[in-house]
Amino acid sequence: MADERKGEPPQPLPRGWARHPKERMLITPLMAGVGGLLAFFVVVAVVVCTLVVGFALSAFTGFAFLGFEEPFPRARRALIEYRSRISSRISSAAPAYAGSG
Repeated sequence: MADERKGEPPQPLPRGWARHPKERMLITPLMAGVGGLLAFFVVVAVVVCTLVVGFALSAFTGFAFLGFEEPFPRARRALIEYRSRISSRISSAAPAYAGSG
């Protein structure tokens, strides 16, 4: 091996022996990265598919989180009252505009 680096001809080998092939990189860094990403996404897909198929989420229609509290109850109540006042004004004013055409 040292002889090949210096540019000298290699020494003869005994009969029946063969030279070692030049070492090559079998798995390049790109292939290792692609293989790692592939393995990661296969695991993620299996977990997601298992969760989607294994749990019937449509069965839980009326659930609430533990300790659920409506964030703005007064604001919601005020908005509902405002909408009802507006709709009552519109419905009371509708007959007045119906004949003026």
